[in-house]
Amino acid sequence: RSHEALLRLHRAHFVERRGHGAALELIEERRQEGVKKDAELQRKHRQQTQRMMDANSQRIKNMAADGSFSCRSKDEQDKLAEKRRNPDEAQGRMAKQIQEHSSTYKTQKESISARVSQRPNMTVRPKEEVESSLQARKDPQETAAQMTKLVRGLEQQYKADRGAMTERVGTRPKSTFWPREQQKQMVEKRHDPEQAQEKLDKNLRDLARDWKSQTEAMTKRIDDSPAMSFRTAEERALLLEARGDPEEGRSRITQQMQELERTHKDRHQEMKGRVEANPKQTFWTREERERMEARKPKPDDAREKAAAQMRELARTYREERRGMMERVAVLPKKSFLEPGLRQQWAYAEGLRTIKPAASSEAT
Repeated sequence: RSHEALLRLHRAHFVERRGHGAALELIEERRQEGVKKDAELQRKHRQQTQRMMDANSQRIKNMAADGSFSCRSKDEQDKLAEKRRNPDEAQGRMAKQIQEHSSTYKTQKESISARVSQRPNMTVRPKEEVESSLQARKDPQETAAQMTKLVRGLEQQYKADRGAMTERVGTRPKSTFWPREQQKQMVEKRHDPEQAQEKLDKNLRDLARDWKSQTEAMTKRIDDSPAMSFRTAEERALLLEARGDPEEGRSRITQQMQELERTHKDRHQEMKGRVEANPKQTFWTREERERMEARKPKPDDAREKAAAQMRELARTYREERRGMMERVAVLPKKSFLEPGLRQQWAYAEGLRTIKPAASSEAT
């Protein structure tokens, strides 16, 4: 779709010669399409919200009828209660299974360790080479100290080389690749920054005045045009009479919203009181809850894991952004502005980059 829009804009600019108005027409068309999509999304969202509210209302009605704030009906709760096992028996059976698994694992581990210990040492090197390699191993602390010393030496050498290079560059005279004649021509062609700024401000004021006059003329033409409506004058007059005062409508809506908020708070407090009055319902025993609490991950470990994931996401984002910038830099520069407008922008940007010191020297 973006490729087709680009082709339409290119055709309007360079084939049909319609200028800046073609871009405004395309922008208005895209805006209208976006407004339609937004309206469709709002309609779907309202329908989905209404369905959810209806489902919640029906569920609350069922809860009130069944006498329990559970998503299951009374028959389903009775069936679950019948199928529920004795917690003590289930816990005893689970403990027995865990003991059996532990003894089996211990037996298998001992048999595996015995088989592995009976096998000879599997290596291609003879015993003398193994002993010589063990003797040639260095202490990790000594190796770390040697590497630290080596890195410090390289750092000192780099600083010395960099200082010498900076000194050599500083002793060289300042040079430029422009010849003297071209430098004189550039100085002569330079404009006074104040005059250029005044000229630019005048041009901008003229553009603003023209834009304002064109906007006023367009608004006047729209106001003078007849009303585009499928209703008759009598119907429009009746609609105007039926319209209420905005302030009265706003106050009435505000009062309704306040009343709804108060009703919602009262219902919420009533529901909260009924829920708090009910005893806590859970099928986990105290020992099982303690085991679940013990198996919960620690906050520090979870925080470190999340930080590592965020660093990985940041690295991936930087790589993708770097690749995107490289692909964009390869593309040729394009502009849909007219040549005269591009020259004005280039001239204004050149004036902004001129430093005061350089301008004073030129004058």
